[in-house]
Amino acid sequence: TVVVVASTSMYAFAYMNIYRSPDARLEASKYLLANVPAESHIMVEPSHGIPPTGSYLKNPDFHGDHVLWGARREQRDYYALYTLDTYVYLYRGRGSPAQQQDYIQSRLALVDYIVMDDFYLQLYQHLPEAEHGVVKQYYRDLFAGQLGFDLVNTFKVYPSLFGLTINDDGAELSSRMNDHPRVYIFKRREPLRR
Repeated sequence: TVVVVASTSMYAFAYMNIYRSPDARLEASKYLLANVPAESHIMVEPSHGIPPTGSYLKNPDFHGDHVLWGARREQRDYYALYTLDTYVYLYRGRGSPAQQQDYIQSRLALVDYIVMDDFYLQLYQHLPEAEHGVVKQYYRDLFAGQLGFDLVNTFKVYPSLFGLTINDDGAELSSRMNDHPRVYIFKRREPLRR
């Protein structure tokens, strides 16, 4: 009993570090403001883990929603945001593989940056290749640099105690997706000509 109570208490204190540390989404927002010019075209995946931008960053409306769900596929507010909706448009084999690839390519063709958290990346890693191969391949190609985008920054906060960091990347997704997601920022290698 003593070991269970002590180890649980220590992990609880370590977990509190994620609330004492700057939120990864806000750190990513600061990075974007400092390094990505206004009006830049950015692709995001509709998720609670995307960094807030534009008016939602400067004057948050906690009763509103800054996530581009469903039909809201574009938004111009400091940046031009475009969604790659891997759930509504690509989950459960919606469309043929060729249609799915065309959708992904059409979204990539619009942007110079990709900002995403690890929610859908992690979700698709655990789904069968036969049904979700197009999206799984998209993520593999993106991280391998084969889509013309380079990973320029990653933001993540881990539980830690006494200087020891606990890597909880293997923890069940819902235990970390809302309060400490990992955020990735990719930049197109050769800027689009507009």
